[in-house]
Amino acid sequence: MTKMRVSMEKSQGQRENELSDHCKAISLLKNNPPEQRLDIPLNYSQYLELEESWTNIKSETGISEDQRYPYLSYNSLLHVATVVTVPRDLHEVAAAELRREIMNSIEA
Repeated sequence: MTKMRVSMEKSQGQRENELSDHCKAISLLKNNPPEQRLDIPLNYSQYLELEESWTNIKSETGISEDQRYPYLSYNSLLHVATVVTVPRDLHEVAAAELRREIMNSIEA
């Protein structure tokens, strides 16, 4: 009996870790801070759930499927999902271009 209780506690802890990892991944995907990478050990069905969440978020927020960053990928050999956010250089160029567009629209 004791072994079973320990086993159930362990799986509860594992579920909490999986939920925490899922939340971290979604946060990175939503916020896209520069130069971030998160590797999460997941089985394929868990990855599909994460991918579905990301697809829903992209749809709700109008993020194009063609947008390169952030991205979510899966290594089936290692059973690892990876989130990669925008490289710093690309982020800085985009921020400068956005500032320029804002200034131009204010002056017009």
